[in-house]
Amino acid sequence: MNQVTVLQRAGASRNWRARLLRVLWGPVLLAALAAPASAASFGICIISNTFGIGGFSNAQYATSVVTAGCIPGFSSSIVPGAVTIPTTLPAGLTSASLELTQPMPFGGTAVATSTASLDQGILRAFSDTQGGVGGCGGTCTSTGGRSISEPLMADTLHFTITDAATSAIVTFNAHLGGTISLEGTSGDNYSISDQFILGGSGCWGSATGLGFQPCLSQNFGFLTSSFFNQSASGFDFTGTFQVTNGASLPFFAGLNADCSGGATCNFSNTASFSLSLPADVTFTSDSGVLFTQTPGGATTPEPGTFGVAAAALLGVGILRRRAKRQR
Repeated sequence: MNQVTVLQRAGASRNWRARLLRVLWGPVLLAALAAPASAASFGICIISNTFGIGGFSNAQYATSVVTAGCIPGFSSSIVPGAVTIPTTLPAGLTSASLELTQPMPFGGTAVATSTASLDQGILRAFSDTQGGVGGCGGTCTSTGGRSISEPLMADTLHFTITDAATSAIVTFNAHLGGTISLEGTSGDNYSISDQFILGGSGCWGSATGLGFQPCLSQNFGFLTSSFFNQSASGFDFTGTFQVTNGASLPFFAGLNADCSGGATCNFSNTASFSLSLPADVTFTSDSGVLFTQTPGGATTPEPGTFGVAAAALLGVGILRRRAKRQR
């Protein structure tokens, strides 16, 4: 199989995937919004794929069936020379990362890394299709292979209104920021998509030759919504929705970075999601960890923690004063 055939097949697969997303994502999101939230409904799913003339490698880890194709557990199918890091992951994680590397036939190593964290409310995707220049039948040159990184996560939120109000307005925030680097060959291609659900449905995409834009009919359900700071490699989004006391709502987020022919799609910093709550609204999640950890890894101290810290500082101050008096 020559390089032209490989890239043509990659392009055909990409077009089929894009058509499938356009056909299916609308009904899937509608169903998710309409369905009642089930008890203990949460999980992450990370999928990394690499493809070159040497064959196709894939690795996957999931804690639950976040969406179709997410099979709980760890699995991999790799060609000779390909490596997954780590080689296995334990059950039940709420934050995990999976990297797959595969040597390319004309040099270089394709890399696909996927990360999902309910704790931090982030998704990260890195797809590098590097490779040296190679001939295809003596009629053209192209580089690299194809890498697809796809992290997803889902949870269920339960809202409480702490005063006598019958309802409240909550703001959902989404951010995507990354870089897309092209080697300038005819094989360079990229397709980025970011979907999310919480109180409404949001979708945004960017692709070679198509530019960037929200996914039109797949954005619905929010009281107000706005995409801004848009570029080929990211956006910011805010959407508002109404909650009542005791309301349970599903949360879903998925990021897909599909790059080929020498393109590098670096979205490792990052797709992030968060809530802005009015003073009289709190929430819990089925996972128990959703949005509780900062991206730097430090959790927000509980009030009791502040009390312990204050007592410790007070003790240190007393000891210092006693030492001064003794001197």
